[in-house]
Amino acid sequence: MRSIVSAIILTVVAATTLSAQDPIDVQRLSGPIDFDGMSDEAAWQAIAPLSMTMYEPTFRGTPTYRTEIRIAYDDIYLYVSGRMWDDGPDSRQVSSLQRDRISNDDALFLLLDTFNDNENGVIFATTPAGVRFDATIGGDGQGFFGGGIISSWNTFWDAAVQQTEEGWFAEMRIPFSSLRFQDSDGSVTMGLKVYRRITKMNETVSYPETRTEWNAGLERPSKYQDVTFSNVTRQNPIYITPYALLGGTTTPQLNSTNTDFVRGTEEEIEAGLDVKYGLTSNLTLDLTVNTDFAQVEADNQQVNLTRFSLFFPERRQFFLERSGIFNISLNDFARVFHSRRIGLRDDGTPVRILGGVRLQGRAGDWDIGVINLQTASDGAFPSENNGVFRFRRRAFNDASYVGTMVTTRLGDNGDHNIVYAIDGTIRVFGNDYMEFQAAQSIDSDIDYDGINSARLRFVWQRRANRGFGYGTWITRSGASFNPGLGFIQRTDFMRYELFTSYGYFPGEKTAFRSITPLFFGTIFYRNGDHTVVTANVNNSTNFNFKSGANIGFGASYNFEDLRQGFSLSADAAVPAGSHRFTSGFVFFGSAPGHPLRIFGNANFGEFFDGTQFGFGASPTWIASNQLRLSANYQYTKIEFSQRAQEFISHLVRLRAEGQADAHLSGSAFVQFSSTADALVANLRLRYQFKEGQDVYFVYNDILDTNREFLNGGTVRDPLSLNRTLVVKYVHTFIR
Repeated sequence: MRSIVSAIILTVVAATTLSAQDPIDVQRLSGPIDFDGMSDEAAWQAIAPLSMTMYEPTFRGTPTYRTEIRIAYDDIYLYVSGRMWDDGPDSRQVSSLQRDRISNDDALFLLLDTFNDNENGVIFATTPAGVRFDATIGGDGQGFFGGGIISSWNTFWDAAVQQTEEGWFAEMRIPFSSLRFQDSDGSVTMGLKVYRRITKMNETVSYPETRTEWNAGLERPSKYQDVTFSNVTRQNPIYITPYALLGGTTTPQLNSTNTDFVRGTEEEIEAGLDVKYGLTSNLTLDLTVNTDFAQVEADNQQVNLTRFSLFFPERRQFFLERSGIFNISLNDFARVFHSRRIGLRDDGTPVRILGGVRLQGRAGDWDIGVINLQTASDGAFPSENNGVFRFRRRAFNDASYVGTMVTTRLGDNGDHNIVYAIDGTIRVFGNDYMEFQAAQSIDSDIDYDGINSARLRFVWQRRANRGFGYGTWITRSGASFNPGLGFIQRTDFMRYELFTSYGYFPGEKTAFRSITPLFFGTIFYRNGDHTVVTANVNNSTNFNFKSGANIGFGASYNFEDLRQGFSLSADAAVPAGSHRFTSGFVFFGSAPGHPLRIFGNANFGEFFDGTQFGFGASPTWIASNQLRLSANYQYTKIEFSQRAQEFISHLVRLRAEGQADAHLSGSAFVQFSSTADALVANLRLRYQFKEGQDVYFVYNDILDTNREFLNGGTVRDPLSLNRTLVVKYVHTFIR
């Protein structure tokens, strides 16, 4: 480990300051405008349009249609206007009227790095139907290690759209009070990117130019254009959001004589309060009392073919704003803090959150994040105070930072878990980045054991799509490391990883946009005797077409040395011992510009000392802009012929989403898992009287698909294992 520490120190010392691009002054509106989408007023025409460059299907190609996008502001709002010409309504794709649902639609996007930290951002977008989409960006838009886009986040803003035979025309206005930023004597510098997407042609034009060698280039805050707003004074309204909830949960129980099931209904009448207040232009305080997340959609069920815990992402709105600053990745899904550990058991069962605070933003050069929430006692589980304290600041250059974090989990029974960590991401040169993380845990149930209570990680990678991409990861995890508010899948190992790829862009005359072969290798050693526990070599080739379709294939070689076996089901298990096995896979996705889009995959080959075969299909049908139907089916079959064991899994997800108008929307999400012998239904209906005033009707049911007979065959398991109906009303007051 000394060599790792030395490499970190030498690289930090050697890192030179990389000059940032010069900011561009955004023009103020010189007169009044009608917020109607058309942007034909003299005040708009006095604003110079941005210079747009094609990103895909051919970098710097000739755009099919003319696009004019302008940025402006006044004392209250930041404005975007877009004039998107085309061949008429039939050339546009509009698949939904539901907020935040624009995955396959033509759209105008505005992306802002409001603190200009080159790491986090927000997205605002609208479609020809006037649908609004907003999301947050973390981890510089990189989808691995806790970054990427979180679309569950919402804030207050407006969009106005009009369609004609010539094209569609849009205006967006975002109140400065809905943004968090740092001003210097009334001047505010942010990172900015805008782009237009034409789905049927898989065409995107952007400002500033988005180069193809950048991973997730359209979403990466470090690649935005710096822009400056002068004499901006942010309003600091208070958002007060009380809720009222009425509902009940029905669960069956055997009667005292074990002759029948009786249904017990637990009625629920709740009220709570959330308050959001901008202490300053760059610090936001959230207060919550008796927090409730009844309207959050159910998790996707998964099939677990490993001996490790499954990871589920956060969906709850309270935890999402600038959630990227709370992330310290420790490899794969492992992280120091995972907000789902607050208010949720490992099986997804909710735990009452009595209340607490969340503070996030910036003070001077420091990013600050603080969370403190108190959960109620629940049966055998004590009441707990959960705390997260995160501080980090930019260092060396505009795309680098170093930081620290402390998490605390304190039970009223005396149990405690404390983790402290340091981390950093440094852009050394070009697209080459160095990362380091170190975390130490202290737990009342685990004896402190120095480095064996710690986890250390070092990364060097080139974040690139074009040409060579590469990365190397070194991780050490002690056997006693236990992040009480985090997530890990394994401990007590030393891990080495190597990744390399080559992105080839054939050019304008072929059907391919890019062809990318990839190679990834990883090996785990046990800390105690330094024997190999896991090794994997994986290679694949991905073909991306200019239409937006893609196809790929690959193979992997695996070695697992199991000192303990693990079960896949009651009928199949993997025994202890050393296992060497190879497998292959293929996948494909159709172009997005059609009402019916299909993704598919298949895997085959060996699985430990058996064989495997599986396939999946995920069709989506856009029946109209008011109805969207999607499904996912995953079949898995594993055979251990030597032991006459077999594991078969069917996983089905069916989703219907509809919207009658701008106010009434609904969704039905039904999942079936043969391994769990359960069908889970989640039905939601939302009526929005106006922005910030909503009523939700939520119905959840878990149905037993393998009802067994008890008590000598006289009593059968009930069909419904747990049924909940909730009505929730939410009203936001702005003061």
